[in-house]
Amino acid sequence: MTEAAADWYIVQTRSQGERRAATALRRAGYRVWIPKARRDVRNRRTGTWRRVHVQLMPGYILVRLTRLSHDGKPDWMALHTADGVVSVLGCGGSPTAFPRHLVRRMMIDQRRRRHDALHQNGSAMRKRQLERLYPAGSLVRINDGPFGGLSMTVTRIPGHSMITGDLTGWGLPVTVDAEHVVRIEEREQAKAA
Repeated sequence: MTEAAADWYIVQTRSQGERRAATALRRAGYRVWIPKARRDVRNRRTGTWRRVHVQLMPGYILVRLTRLSHDGKPDWMALHTADGVVSVLGCGGSPTAFPRHLVRRMMIDQRRRRHDALHQNGSAMRKRQLERLYPAGSLVRINDGPFGGLSMTVTRIPGHSMITGDLTGWGLPVTVDAEHVVRIEEREQAKAA
């Protein structure tokens, strides 16, 4: 197996089509993983709680290129033509591998349920506090969880304990727990640029 064939790639799927694309890619011989977390959600009408599985990267799945073409190179055509696949994330028109150590850590964290966000009951005051600490457009470093060590640009605060943003350099929208981020000050932003 070639070096590229052992790598994981982030594949964009059609809107809410992650499971459909994953099924098609598995049938085509690829290894597919959809990162998920458990969350307890309260029904507003009945007041009952139920546990749901939410995706960490809505609209995206991770695919390991285990399928090779007849010349021993990764079979990109079969990947791109699979049902539900929109594109493979990359730079300059070529797919870019997602770091293996991050995929491995995400898988371990999912098995150990480290990024489950249980019993979230929306708190307007906490949300306003987060919006002041992390305004849209601010740069933050993710310290823990599946994206630990990466930075992202904040786009919005969807709840009282979560922050949504785009991973710097990837343009990948992710939602992380506010406890796992720290704001990068303007001096550090200037050094990084």
